[in-house]
Amino acid sequence: MIDYYAILGVTPNSTIEEVKRSYRKLARKYHPDVNPSPDAQENFIAITEAYEFILRRMGQKSSTEPATQTYDSNKEAQTIIDEWLKSERERIRARAKAHARMRYSQFKKTEYFKATDTRQNQIVAAFALLVGIFVIIGSVKGTLKVISENEELRNVNYIGSFVIIFIVGLILIAVGSIRLLTPWKDKWLKRKLNK
Repeated sequence: MIDYYAILGVTPNSTIEEVKRSYRKLARKYHPDVNPSPDAQENFIAITEAYEFILRRMGQKSSTEPATQTYDSNKEAQTIIDEWLKSERERIRARAKAHARMRYSQFKKTEYFKATDTRQNQIVAAFALLVGIFVIIGSVKGTLKVISENEELRNVNYIGSFVIIFIVGLILIAVGSIRLLTPWKDKWLKRKLNK
């Protein structure tokens, strides 16, 4: 059995973010466009294969996985699994070879590589958090100002729209906070489990 964790430089307890970060670093190091070594392409293909294997193992299922069936014997089931693994490995290697033939700047623009960017998720989460804060502050300040200046607007409709906008702000803050804190929570849980 190939030690995919060693190839990618991670452990079975690594988080998805750590796996993605390691893949990005190694893809940059071994992509044949930036690494002149003769074995760069094979190294690049190996880390791509390891990356996909580990992601699958972590629960990110592929639509190409076979349906579960009952087989008469373990040998028959193992043969089918081996054949599927072989075809999956060939598919992954073919895609990795295609990526290896690209210039590194082109490879970085592929959806495959973009999916490894954990910073992008954090930027979106931070933006959602800031927008949520501005929505809440704006709705509270605006509502207080309008109500204090115009008594006619102290009605259920105006207050109802304020409540809806305020709730939208709270949702944005909650989603942004959860997305920003998830990597730290994962690290904290990992440290706690390793004790």
